[in-house]
Amino acid sequence: GIQASFWTVVAAHVIRVIPFTVLILVPTLVAFDRSLEEASYDLGANELTTFRKITVPNIMPGVVAAGLLAFTISFNEFVYTYFVKDARTQTLPTYLWDQLRQHATPEVNVISVVFIVFAISTVLIAVALTNVERITTHDG
Repeated sequence: GIQASFWTVVAAHVIRVIPFTVLILVPTLVAFDRSLEEASYDLGANELTTFRKITVPNIMPGVVAAGLLAFTISFNEFVYTYFVKDARTQTLPTYLWDQLRQHATPEVNVISVVFIVFAISTVLIAVALTNVERITTHDG
């Protein structure tokens, strides 16, 4: 009895990416050393300052990685979107599908190239922000 709309697309995408984000966020939060927060409190910081200056910087690589993975999975999700969208709701994958079914124009090629450049840029930004080299070469 639920009518297809923009919100059904949003709900489908959120449901689709939750397991992937949880797989990244839970280990990040479990590995966080709570004694850093306790030390911050002992040195006189309040809860907001501790969260802003201790907690957030330590969990940010996991949050960024989970967000980028969720965005990438959601952005490329065609099947879920195609079945839960209405005629007015258009995402880039469904738009490209419609264009390829009707007539392939140079616009489709341009969008594809822009998407590839965007995807590569996103990965490079994620590597830079999450300090992957340090994480992968950690001895221990």
